[in-house]
Amino acid sequence: MSEITRVEIPVVNGSSRELDGIADQLETALISLKRRLEAVDGCWGDDEAGKKFAQSYIPKAEATLESSQLSHEALSTVAENLRFITTEFAKLDEYGADKLEFKDE
Repeated sequence: MSEITRVEIPVVNGSSRELDGIADQLETALISLKRRLEAVDGCWGDDEAGKKFAQSYIPKAEATLESSQLSHEALSTVAENLRFITTEFAKLDEYGADKLEFKDE
């Protein structure tokens, strides 16, 4: 006998909305971070110390921006996929219920 799979659709959809909210907050933080990084770009100067600082700082700043963007996209995708899964699960459940035949004996 197969195991029963239950999905609490309202709970899963609620979680997907929470993920959307977190993704939106991350996007807002990312926009703010980009603005601040652009505002200080090059403030370390062109002297030897400034160049040395830039060699270390710039790649890390760019990597942080890139990973933050990827995190935002991943959270949004997970939220979207959760909604898709619950929709498909509900359709499958309705389809299965329609196929059941009840006979009075």
